[in-house]
Amino acid sequence: MTKQDLYVQYILEQLQSGVTEPTDMVAGFCSKFQKTERTFWNYWNDASERHIKAQQAINDARDRVFVEANVNAVNEVILSRQRVLEMTSEVVRLAYDQVIQSEGADKSVYAFAAAVEKLNKLEGYEKPTKVAATDSEGKDKDTQVLELPNGAKITIG
Repeated sequence: MTKQDLYVQYILEQLQSGVTEPTDMVAGFCSKFQKTERTFWNYWNDASERHIKAQQAINDARDRVFVEANVNAVNEVILSRQRVLEMTSEVVRLAYDQVIQSEGADKSVYAFAAAVEKLNKLEGYEKPTKVAATDSEGKDKDTQVLELPNGAKITIG
């Protein structure tokens, strides 16, 4: 290791230990290496740039791990929902088959309707497509229609 590398390494160690202000490490550098303040400043820029690049690489790696963990968590939720759908579909099919095999003329229609209802609920097809805007008392809010210069209309409220 050259003297220059030793100087930069000392500054990097100081930065990593939490001393981030160069004025706080000048005296230690000068006394340890018997060098002038000017020598310290010559190596400070190089060490500072290396430190910033190393910190950025650490932050980038941390961000990648965080994003990957979140993507995996979302995929698990999606897979879980898909698995629930598959299981429910299988149960509905088995229930349908059982009702069909039993005695009774209209049971097949009932079983089919029940199967469709369960799947619709699971898929969320029964949720309302549009909800009326209401105030805290449940009364409808006033709406205003704005006409734009191009002839389009926007409803507010």
